[in-house]
Amino acid sequence: MRDDLNDTSEDVAHVSLRGLEAYGPFVRLPTIDGVNRFSFAAKQADRQENVPRAVVAAFAQAAMEASVAGESHAVIISLACDFVTDACTGERVEAHVKVVRRTRSLIFLTADLAVGERILLTASGLAKCN
Repeated sequence: MRDDLNDTSEDVAHVSLRGLEAYGPFVRLPTIDGVNRFSFAAKQADRQENVPRAVVAAFAQAAMEASVAGESHAVIISLACDFVTDACTGERVEAHVKVVRRTRSLIFLTADLAVGERILLTASGLAKCN
């Protein structure tokens, strides 16, 4: 299995997600079938060795923002997250972000965050283009 977090090939790019540097490294994976993909290996956790849910939600938001970067300075103005289970330290969390619909000033997004096939969180977001 390829380790995308340490990959230096051209199809994987390291990205900076503001405020989440302590939990990285974060990488942008190749887009597949219109789905923007991001990944990170959780470094810090709570006493039960779970990654804080706030970090997972922030990763969802940051992945959505990175997916619409360059879209007239689009920013996430609404984010709804449904948590299914927790991530543990050292697990590779992957975000799959999809643009559902675009209007002149809004972008509707969905995201699934998972460890392998295990879904951690599903999210829907709304970005406003400035």
